[in-house]
Amino acid sequence: MSEIQSRATYRIDRREFIHTVAAGAGAAALSGCGTDAQRAADDASQATRPWVKDPDPFIQHPTNLETRLESLHGLLTPNRLF
Repeated sequence: MSEIQSRATYRIDRREFIHTVAAGAGAAALSGCGTDAQRAADDASQATRPWVKDPDPFIQHPTNLETRLESLHGLLTPNRLF
């Protein structure tokens, strides 16, 4: 069998391609979903992690630190407050 004929047997049309891509996108979206127990465990493990930097000058949220606006003196955030 020639190379051209073997390539022709593996061709898919646009509809089959779209169905395959849509199925892959759906599977990827569903893989990010977890149960409530898993989400609660993830939240609990994140809440017990220590901060890498001193959290005192920041507003503390469960998963991040926010720079206080009164600490800023212009439009640029200094590295020590980032």
